[in-house]
Amino acid sequence: MLIHRRRSIPVEKRKKYIEATKCLQTKPPIYKTEFPIVQSRYDDFVAVHVNVSASAGHDHKNLLIWHRYFITLFEDALINECGWDEGLPYWNWYLDIPDGGGNFPKSPVWDADTGFGGNGVVTAVSGDGPFKDLQLRIGPFGAMGANNPVRCLTRTISDAFVGQSGGKAKLQKWLQSTTYQGFMNHVQKDFAHMDAASMRGQDPKTSADIHFIGHMSIGGEMGDPLNSVNEPIFWLHHGAIDYYWSIWQEEDRKTRIYDLDASPKGGANQKALAEKVEMGVYGADLSAKQMADSENRDGTGKLCFKYEGPPASSYTS
Repeated sequence: MLIHRRRSIPVEKRKKYIEATKCLQTKPPIYKTEFPIVQSRYDDFVAVHVNVSASAGHDHKNLLIWHRYFITLFEDALINECGWDEGLPYWNWYLDIPDGGGNFPKSPVWDADTGFGGNGVVTAVSGDGPFKDLQLRIGPFGAMGANNPVRCLTRTISDAFVGQSGGKAKLQKWLQSTTYQGFMNHVQKDFAHMDAASMRGQDPKTSADIHFIGHMSIGGEMGDPLNSVNEPIFWLHHGAIDYYWSIWQEEDRKTRIYDLDASPKGGANQKALAEKVEMGVYGADLSAKQMADSENRDGTGKLCFKYEGPPASSYTS
């Protein structure tokens, strides 16, 4: 059955999604033997991100394909274990900045009742929202020691950062890319293939990549790459990146669905398609090709979802 992932869902559905997320935060973990620090099913996902994505999921060439698989596993858990009955919603933060016609700090996503709560230290004392009592054990910086101090969820929301870094001009350049390699250079810079002269003197507010913008505009826990999954809005941010990748693919489906060559010189697409997408104990190691087409139109893939939202041309015209 084809699952639909949407940006805009009714208020009652928003509340149900929050409830399903909190459900995973209260259910017992499956992988406590592998990761003794975990206390919930939600922690399972944080632990996998810390342990696997550092090597397999944040590499320049693998970022999109690995996180597409990862958020799908989370979506499956919401549906199969906690009563969620739709696709994973995504947060198109571009529509919440002035260039997109919005107001970032006043986005509905920060609503204390129907969203994820607001800024600052999201605790019962000084914060608001459904995650004000959330206790975090994994991190900071991916630490998973038995004596990790328990801490609260924090945010340092920066509308100035996302407004300057993620405006219309950057989005247009991203979606007008004609190759996966070009597209990926906007998602996450390939620092492994950049010389010192190219990196020197870059202003993070104007040169920040799309992946970085989403994390740093929220800050706090979300600004800590390895354990950013502790922040429940992580899933909606990566859903948005996946949405943009999907609509970019659809602009030239024949050429782009199976273009996964992020190498600087090209010529490595067959190797990229055959590469395994590692998920550790959490899931089978599937090939990148099996994750490339979200709708599995040729029957060889493992996914079955479609994003509802404007096509790429609506952002570039």
